[in-house]
Amino acid sequence: MDILTTPDGSYHYWSLPKLAKDFNFKLNEQPLVVRIFIENLMRHYGGNGVAKTIKPQIVSKP
Repeated sequence: MDILTTPDGSYHYWSLPKLAKDFNFKLNEQPLVVRIFIENLMRHYGGNGVAKTIKPQIVSKP
């Protein structure tokens, strides 16, 4: 998770390119629907709907 600081305050956000680098996969080779799915998981990660164990399972290589 990265932090963006603005005059209005600080905001935490997930970076898809950083996730791809951390998990060693090429984001631009993923179908659009997969990128949208990963982005949605990251947006809701840690909330009521997404378990913390799902992110590594989604992006890990077989």
